[in-house]
Amino acid sequence: MKTHELKSHQSDQDLEKLLREYVADFLANNTAGRMLDEMLRKAGIGIRPIMDHLTFRTHNIDRRAEEFVRYGFEHAETLEYTNWFAKVYRREGYPALFIDQAFPGERGKGSIIPAWVENSATGTCITLPCWSMTSTKPSPR
Repeated sequence: MKTHELKSHQSDQDLEKLLREYVADFLANNTAGRMLDEMLRKAGIGIRPIMDHLTFRTHNIDRRAEEFVRYGFEHAETLEYTNWFAKVYRREGYPALFIDQAFPGERGKGSIIPAWVENSATGTCITLPCWSMTSTKPSPR
């Protein structure tokens, strides 16, 4: 392998490790998630292949996204709601990342996101088709 291929391969391994840590933390702190993972492992697949996206709630989307942009995730779209907004990041072969925050100032008043971030170690959710789960793994806010 060439040097840039080795760096890319190592980067992919680091990303896989990071995602495994988020999933492991989620499973350690969510009984229903553990039960689902156990059933899916018995079926031979585990929880990872059915993960639709990971949601990160934060005070600063761009700063929170840095952890994943360095692994090749790219901003794909921005979604706006009444008092909060989200940016979606994608990388082929991986679950999408949905990173959201309250709007700054008056427009963000009433958003549940600031309290969620303050009361959660990570503000991280793992979303499966029709199911959202929370992780407590510490991360940048």
